[in-house]
Amino acid sequence: MRNNHWLRKNNVSFLLGKLCILSLFSLPLLAAPSVDELSLLSKPDFVAHKTIKTYFDGREDDLLTAGWSHQQLQKRTLPPRKGDVDFRWLRRSAYFNNTIALIDTTEGSGYGKLFGPNKDTPAVPGYEYLSYTIDKNNHLDATLLLQIPDNFNRTAPCIIVAASSGSRGIYGAVGTVGTWALKQRCAVAYTDKGTGTGFYFFDESKGFDVQGNYTAQQDLLFSEEIETNDTKKSDFLKKHPHAISVKQAYSKKNIEKDFGLFVLQAGQFALYQLNQHFLGDETNNPENAASKNNSSVPIFTAKNTTIVAASISNGGVASLKAGELDQTGFFDGVVVAEPNVSVHQNDSIEIIQGAKTVPTHSLASFDYFTVINMFAPCTLLTPQAQGQPFGFTSEPQKKVLQDWCQSLKKDGFLQGNSIEELANESLAYLSSLGIKDNQQRLSPLMQFIELWPALATNYTNQVGRFSIEDNVCGVYYAALDSNQKPISLNITQRADLFGSSNGIPPTAGIKLYNAKQWTDYQTAKCFYELSKSERMVKGVDELMASAITHSRPTIIVHGRQDSLIQPNHSSRPYYANALLNHQNNKTADKGTANIRYYEVTNAHHFDAFNALPHYAGSYISLHYYFEQSLDLMMQHLTEHQALPASQVIHTQTRNTIGAVLQETRLEDLPSISHRPKFPIELQRSNRISRLVIPD
Repeated sequence: MRNNHWLRKNNVSFLLGKLCILSLFSLPLLAAPSVDELSLLSKPDFVAHKTIKTYFDGREDDLLTAGWSHQQLQKRTLPPRKGDVDFRWLRRSAYFNNTIALIDTTEGSGYGKLFGPNKDTPAVPGYEYLSYTIDKNNHLDATLLLQIPDNFNRTAPCIIVAASSGSRGIYGAVGTVGTWALKQRCAVAYTDKGTGTGFYFFDESKGFDVQGNYTAQQDLLFSEEIETNDTKKSDFLKKHPHAISVKQAYSKKNIEKDFGLFVLQAGQFALYQLNQHFLGDETNNPENAASKNNSSVPIFTAKNTTIVAASISNGGVASLKAGELDQTGFFDGVVVAEPNVSVHQNDSIEIIQGAKTVPTHSLASFDYFTVINMFAPCTLLTPQAQGQPFGFTSEPQKKVLQDWCQSLKKDGFLQGNSIEELANESLAYLSSLGIKDNQQRLSPLMQFIELWPALATNYTNQVGRFSIEDNVCGVYYAALDSNQKPISLNITQRADLFGSSNGIPPTAGIKLYNAKQWTDYQTAKCFYELSKSERMVKGVDELMASAITHSRPTIIVHGRQDSLIQPNHSSRPYYANALLNHQNNKTADKGTANIRYYEVTNAHHFDAFNALPHYAGSYISLHYYFEQSLDLMMQHLTEHQALPASQVIHTQTRNTIGAVLQETRLEDLPSISHRPKFPIELQRSNRISRLVIPD
C-alpha cells in the first residue's frame, strides 16, 4: 500500500496524497516545490556530460535477463556469439556471466521456483541510461546505470540502488538484485562503485569505455598515461612490457573508501534521470532538457519514492556505508547479504556462539585476507581438508604444502614437529583469530582458484595506494603462456573482457606473475609483513564503517559457513556496534534501532559453487534469504509490517535418495520468522555487551 508510505514521508493529508498521484503531470497546480525538489531537474554536478540512452524491446534483449532464456541460464555455459563483438553482445555476455558467477542457477537449487525469475516470467522491456561520475580531476570515477522498465509503477514509485559485488562491472548486480527489483516494477540504479572492468594495456594505450568497448578514446574506465618525466614507470614497462594495470589496485585512490558515496550518487542520479525520462528529456542534449524543465515540478522525489540500497558482498558494504553517509533520509531502507564490512575493535563487545566466546572479532577484512593467504596452505594438510573436493592429494602437491608448513616453522610462525602437527597448529591459529574451521570444506577450492593471493595482491595495492611500477612483492598482472611466462593478451580476449571478467585477476586470461621469481610462500610472507606497516594501517583505517545507521530500517543476512567474509569480523560486530551506537545516542528513540541480523546455517559466500556436484548437497542458497529480506523490507516500508527480530535460521541441505540428489524443498528453508526459535540478542552487563548467537 504505497499511499501509506507516501503519507508517512510527507506528513500531508490523505486527500492531497491521492490528488498528487492522480495528477502526475499537473503537479505545478499544487504547492510550490522546495529548493531541494527543484534541484532534481538539474543534472548533479558529479555526473558527466555524456549519458547514453538505449531501449530494449523485450524480444531478443531486455532488462531482466538480457534476452537469455531460463534454460540457457540453467545450463551455465555462454552460448556462442552471433556476429561481431559490439555493445549489445558485451552487455548480454556480462549479464550471463555475472548471473551464473553469483547465483546457483541449476534447477535443483530452487532457481526459478524458490528465487529468481522462473521460466514463465515475461521479458521486461525498458530503457537504460548509462553515464558516470567524474572526480575533481575530471576523470571517470564510477559508472552509473539506470534501468526504467516500461511497466514502472508510477503510482507507487520505487528505486532499488544496486552496487556491483566484488570488483565487477556495471552489470555486476543484475542477477542478485536487478531481477528481484524489476519483478516489483521498480527502477534499478546500478553503480560499479569505481572498480569494474578497469584494465589498461600500455602496449596499445587502450582501455575500456562505459559500454565495454576496447578503445583508445577518452573517458575510459581507467587510463594510466606515462608522463615524460616518469622514468620509474617507463623503466618498469621496458622490463615488463606485458604488464596490465588494474583500476582498483592502481588508481591510488584507495577507492573502496568511496564505495558508499558512489551508491548515494547512483541514487541521486537515478532520481534526476527518472524525472527527465517522464518529463520528456532529450537525452542527447541534456542542457536543453534541463532548461526546458526548469519551470516544471519534479514528479518523483525522495519523499514520494521508496528508495532502497541493496546488494551483496562488496556491494553490501557499499550499501551500508551509503546509509551511514545519508543523514537526510534519502534512503528509506538498506538490505545487504554477506557484506564485506569492517568496524573498529570495540573492547566492550563480546560475541558468544552457543556456549563459546569467540576469541577474536572485528579484524579488518584486509588483515584476515593476508593472514589466511599466509597460513591456509598449511591447513590443507589437516584431516579436515584432506579428501575434500579439489584437495591437494598428489605427492607433488603435498610436497609443496609440506614445504610451506616447514617454511612457517623456519620463520618462527609455527613450532610443531611433524607436518600433521604444523598443519593442525596453523588451523588452530586461524581459529584463534575467530576464523571458523568449518571453512576447511571449501579451503582446497579457494587455494585452487588462487583466491587468497588474488585478494592479497589487489587489496595491498589498493589500500597502500601503490602504482604498478612499485611492483609490490614482485607481483604484477599479465597473461601467461604454458610455461607461466608473460605474453600479450590477444585481441579477442581483450575485446571480451568487459563481459567475461570479474574485475580482480586472475580472471578472463589475466593472471598473477611474480617478477622476482619468488616462491608462493615468499610472496605470501611479503604481503603478510607489509600488512602491518604504518602505510597499510593508515589505508585500512580509511575503510572502517561507523555502524551508525540513523535509525534507518536495515537488514543484514549472512551465511554462517561463509569462508570469505568471516561473520565474526563483519556482520556480527557491525550489528552489535550499530545497536550500541543507537542506544548511546540520547536523541534517538531507544526502541527503534531498526536494524536486523539474520544468520543462515548451511550457507556460505559463493552460491555459484553450489552448482558444482561436489557441493550441491552440502549447502543451500543464501540468495533465497536475500530475496526474502528484500520482500520483508518492502512490506515494512509500504505496508508498515514489522521486521522480524534478529535470528538464526536453521536450514536443511538437499536430501539424497539412493544415489540421486533431490531438489531443494521449501520445507528445508524455514522462513525468517516473526516468532523466531533462535533469536539473536545483545545482552548488556556492566560495561560488557554480549552478542549471543544460538548454535
